[in-house]
Amino acid sequence: MTCVVIAVCALLATPGAPRAAAYISPAYDAKIAPLDDLSRELLTGNGYALNEDGRVWDKINESAVARDDMPFLLSRLASARRLRALLQINAVITRYDSEKNLTPQDKEAVRELVRQNWIVFGIVPRRDFRPYFSLQELESLDRIPPRFEKMSAVLMTDPAIDSPTAAPPPTALPVVPATVKPWLPTLSTPELGVFRPWTPPVVSSAAAVTAPPPSPATIAVATVAVVTPPVVPAIATTTAITPAPQPPAPAVLTAADYEEFVANGPYSKEGRALLELIGKRAPDFCLPLLHRTVVGLIPQIVFDGSRTGASLRAGLVHDVANPLTPPTITLSPGPVMVSVKKGLFAERSDTLLPESLQAWSELGVARPDLDAFATEKTPSSVENGPWGSVRVYPDASRRGTYSTFEQAGELLEQILLLGLAQEGFNSSPYAARRWARTARLLFSARLQEEFGQVAFLDPDRRTELGGWRDRSAEEDDLTIASWAGSRVQIYDPRRGPPLAERARNQRQDSDCSREALVASLVEAARRRARRVGILETLIEVKLIDPNSAKESAKIAEAEEATARARLTSSPPACATSSTDRAEGLRRSGLIAAEAARVERAWRESKREGDSHAR
Repeated sequence: MTCVVIAVCALLATPGAPRAAAYISPAYDAKIAPLDDLSRELLTGNGYALNEDGRVWDKINESAVARDDMPFLLSRLASARRLRALLQINAVITRYDSEKNLTPQDKEAVRELVRQNWIVFGIVPRRDFRPYFSLQELESLDRIPPRFEKMSAVLMTDPAIDSPTAAPPPTALPVVPATVKPWLPTLSTPELGVFRPWTPPVVSSAAAVTAPPPSPATIAVATVAVVTPPVVPAIATTTAITPAPQPPAPAVLTAADYEEFVANGPYSKEGRALLELIGKRAPDFCLPLLHRTVVGLIPQIVFDGSRTGASLRAGLVHDVANPLTPPTITLSPGPVMVSVKKGLFAERSDTLLPESLQAWSELGVARPDLDAFATEKTPSSVENGPWGSVRVYPDASRRGTYSTFEQAGELLEQILLLGLAQEGFNSSPYAARRWARTARLLFSARLQEEFGQVAFLDPDRRTELGGWRDRSAEEDDLTIASWAGSRVQIYDPRRGPPLAERARNQRQDSDCSREALVASLVEAARRRARRVGILETLIEVKLIDPNSAKESAKIAEAEEATARARLTSSPPACATSSTDRAEGLRRSGLIAAEAARVERAWRESKREGDSHAR
């Protein structure tokens, strides 16, 4: 499919006239900067060829790799290799109850996989697999320095948040004026909105002479760079010049203001309890945005799994016809699931199902008539397990229960995503999601420290938190791989992190219409792949008829073909000006960098605490 997309773009998209000021990175020249053996292996094994003229040729895109793109490309390929190796090793180890029970053959298979990928393994996986080798073998392996230990999509191009030229993160931004609160949806990411913050009026040169410099609280959210007003000498004049009007400085919201609003706000007892919980235990870096969003937007909180859309735990609902209506955050009380036993001795695996009728309608199949979907049905039994209190129904469908603490974490993430959209920090869905996810994980980690266990999380969230705490490098790889998958695609591997995408857009600014066409075609293919993948899962658990799934897959294929024909006959125009997009991506790069900085500081504090404890 990728070859077809690129071929269509190459044949039908006409490049625009290059601008004189546009920068285009030259092709990477392996003769000038020779590649080592690992880089050659990564490239040649993943659809790239090394030409005699020194260029690295992308066989799929039929183009040479740009010099500026090579570091990110190599890091991404190394990350994919590391993740693939860990999944292969996991497939071997999980056949047994304990690693001690591995047969000699399987143990040697694990040793071979580790040896082959030792160079791309970081500190944590190397430490985990050391018991598989003798001291002599480890001495030889330790001579190999790790390469591409961290995925550059997270840390390579984003600047440090405390850089003297970097803009303040959302925590340092002023409060958005209360008079501007429309909630406008975006087409690309349903969970995030597009909001254009207030921009200060242009001050004439005459007025600027005597007008006092604006206070930091009156600088608009859109003004990202830290501006230090110059000292202007006094000029004698007999005519008083009236300074340009400035908006009223918004009051700074304190924790007490937030608590008072929540106590008197339009919330149910359950919703108020969740807001109070996250207000007291959310990480410090996100508290200012949390306070501003809750008090400024007054998001409503409902507990209804049928309104969470394709999401299983939480969703965001807004009234498009009434943009001034406060958004509604929906929380699922518990997952609806079916259990399938694969093999004679295998354990049962749970498959979670969306409740929303809209989600099933998008798949093109009817929602199964399960007892767990009907609120009036009486369960045949109730049992406690990893998914909390589980109600078991006569047709073997089940409904679990999310704990109050897990719902609080999901609510925190949704509020922060809402706030980032409101204040214009969502140009990159990946950066916004990473920032909000970091806050949720730190919130859960704090609760884990208080309780001494993680039973308040469901099995999936428990695994996510454990991987994030103990195997950060591997969890980053897995997260980016899943976010780049067809079912989600929060992260676009063709563009990289926000600042890498910004640099790419600047290089291709002269041909943005062609780039928009490629993005639209890829998105059409992704929607089809997502639909087909979910249908295959539903067939596997015997929830839908194979004939119905086949018909839905044909419809998805026809829809993609129609979209492809429409797009190629009438290519989309550039969505926004390059300046606005570049500024939005720069702001997104800041929050991605802050998320990385906060995580790093937390891990360092934990290491210091462990060392003091010993």
